[in-house]
Amino acid sequence: MDSLVAGIAADPKGGGYWLVGSDGGIHSFGDAGFFGSTAVSASIRPWWASPHPDGRGYWMTTLDGSVYAFGDATGGHPQHHGLNGLGAAGIVSTPSGFGYWLVNWAPAFFTFGHASPIPTPVIPARGACLAALPELDGAVLASLWSGCLA
Repeated sequence: MDSLVAGIAADPKGGGYWLVGSDGGIHSFGDAGFFGSTAVSASIRPWWASPHPDGRGYWMTTLDGSVYAFGDATGGHPQHHGLNGLGAAGIVSTPSGFGYWLVNWAPAFFTFGHASPIPTPVIPARGACLAALPELDGAVLASLWSGCLA
């Protein structure tokens, strides 16, 4: 890996993980498969990745809110998602793999595909990471200052 690590995602099968490089490269370790990356584009500023629930693909988001889909992950949008100018703080797949949630730094949630709407937290917070709650068909935001918000 020739760049700094911008993000990490665990293989849902439990046997590996992916590192997202600051150059747009995605590096697989253990049983996690490699399904592509954006390392050839110097303009990409990757931030985070979310695996497809079957472990055979992933979504990668950039700081501006663009989403790139690889493998079984579908519905990526390599253009700005209109995150109110606040950039993407995290991305997480729906349990079905047919959608995802994006969160900006406000934090405010943006849903795509089969992702259910999530109310925006009413307390001030700055988003740090996003995690799926498959049993609730939702997600939880771990805030830098305010703990976990569900």
